Amino acid sequence: MGGEQNTVVAIDNFLADPHALMAYASMKPDFTAPENPFYPGVRKTLPASYDSMLRDALTPVLQKEYNLPEENFSVDTCHYSLVTKGAQELHPLQCAPHFDATTERQFASILYLTETDMGGTSLYRHRGSGFEHISAARIPRYEAMRQEDIRRYGPPTRGYINGDTPAFQRICNVSWRFNRLVIYR
Repeated sequence: MGGEQNTVVAIDNFLADPHALMAYASMKPDFTAPENPFYPGVRKTLPASYDSMLRDALTPVLQKEYNLPEENFSVDTCHYSLVTKGAQELHPLQCAPHFDATTERQFASILYLTETDMGGTSLYRHRGSGFEHISAARIPRYEAMRQEDIRRYGPPTRGYINGDTPAFQRICNVSWRFNRLVIYR
């Protein structure tokens, strides 16, 4: 997708029994706010069996779709995530697209387990820099250009980003679908 041709993978009907994972989440209501204050909600650790299943299922996908050598992959963090903050409660940094990591070998995955359409996952191009992904080498330029965006356009509009803004252009939207897994760098 996009000018940089970053690969995004969507796998429908990922789990044979997604309702079992949903039931596990509701067994004990021990969702907590993460230490990182930038996630706008609460999280709960998934069972270890999910980590190993995810690693085993995604290893051939990562090797094929991202041309990675054969090796064992690890799962760093695996948790249920519930967005609980209203749009007006968001920190300004939560009102613009974010990136989780700057390494080429780290991937994010999202499994939609809600039966309510929450809009999916969008990826963006930063208009000023043209960047569609942020590597470690790109951080200084990106951060300088983001400061320029704030001077030029003001802080991001309070709320969850859902489409183009003066500073960002949506280049991909993977729509919500129950039991769909989305993977991207």
